[in-house]
Amino acid sequence: MHQFSDPEATLEDIMALPGDSKAELIHGKIHIRTPPSEKHSKICANLIEQICSQSRARSHGEVLV
Repeated sequence: MHQFSDPEATLEDIMALPGDSKAELIHGKIHIRTPPSEKHSKICANLIEQICSQSRARSHGEVLV
C-alpha cells in the first residue's frame, strides 16, 4: 500500500499568508512564529541597556542592535 506524505509548502504558500503573519519555511514546512511575550521584551531591553552602559563606560565602541 502506498502512503502519501503531506505536500511540501512553497514560497507561494508563505506569500499567501495574511500580511501580518510571521512565518518561516523550513524543509518544506511552514512554521508560524509567535511574538515574544512582554516579559521577554523587557528582559531584552534591560540586557541591551546594561551592555550599552558597560560599553560606554569602558570605551569599547558601539553596540548595534
